[in-house]
Amino acid sequence: MAWRSVLLFMRHVIVLGFLLIASVSFAQSDSVEMSNFLNFFVKDYLATHGVSKINNKVRPQTFSKTNLSYTNWYSIVLKNDTTVFKDEQDKKNFFSKLYENAVELNFANYISGSFLVDISRFYNNDSLQSRNLIAISKYPELARSMIEITTPYFFDDYNKCVIVSYIHNYSRQNSKLYYFKKSHDKWELQKLLFPDFNIDY
Repeated sequence: MAWRSVLLFMRHVIVLGFLLIASVSFAQSDSVEMSNFLNFFVKDYLATHGVSKINNKVRPQTFSKTNLSYTNWYSIVLKNDTTVFKDEQDKKNFFSKLYENAVELNFANYISGSFLVDISRFYNNDSLQSRNLIAISKYPELARSMIEITTPYFFDDYNKCVIVSYIHNYSRQNSKLYYFKKSHDKWELQKLLFPDFNIDY
């Protein structure tokens, strides 16, 4: 009976080992895909649109269901639009992640710090710490060159990605939804959505 217990234990160890290897492999793959996409998005795409930096991390106070009300507009538009999400479950997963109060993902793990900015400085002008920092909110031209983004949502085996941005330019047209797709291992913009403020949401 003892050898059976040992055999059963060894089987459990082997199974756990395989699960651990699979988990590590998936995490590494996710990290590589995230890094590749962010480098393309910031260095290649945004750079041609006058934007040079993104937030250094996803801020819950910006991207949440209560504070990002115009995401309801995106959900209205995408309700019957299958050009972005052909699979209903992918769409549900995207909005679920967008609404789960935005886990603070640190983008410094995926892209050089020279392309990142601490957006919180926009709102820290009265803090003791910020008195010794450049108050970038006093310079609107800087605000136009920096945006906040959500965590990129990958689907279809990392061949498609949807991301929402927010720009602190104090105007109503301050959000965009981007849909990118890989073509021959290169990301290409497929669709760009802007909130329509004529729709009551």
